[in-house]
Amino acid sequence: MGQGIETLRERRGKEKVTFNDVCDHLLDYEERHPENTEAIEDFARFIANVEDIDHDHERNEKRGMEPGQDAPH
Repeated sequence: MGQGIETLRERRGKEKVTFNDVCDHLLDYEERHPENTEAIEDFARFIANVEDIDHDHERNEKRGMEPGQDAPH
């Protein structure tokens, strides 16, 4: 796992946010880093399409999707 993800989890992992908040941050990032727009848009589609999958990394060691599996785009 990347250092940025771990930093985010450590600093803000207990906060409750809405997806609207996340979208605002993603838009801010896209405006500052337009070269990453495709990756941000792909990430947003992934998050929008992940449903009914347990992603609690602290509670369940075998979590999320199977390797190679992707959310529908």
